[in-house]
Amino acid sequence: MTQPLDTPNFFVFDGLDGAGKSTQIVRFQQWLEAQGHAVTLCRDPGTTQLGERLREILLHSFETPISMRAE
Repeated sequence: MTQPLDTPNFFVFDGLDGAGKSTQIVRFQQWLEAQGHAVTLCRDPGTTQLGERLREILLHSFETPISMRAE
């Protein structure tokens, strides 16, 4: 059974690549759900199919050469 919080909360995890943000987010999500709270995860960009593709391009742009005109 989930019970809503009186006031919705928004948590942000920020840090360097490889610092363990994803691991901590999953642990925090599991803990909140164990406490009976509903959790919605999102990442920016990446929540939609287009966002996922943009995220892929931004994170791995060094693998795909971009023409001078496109830049």
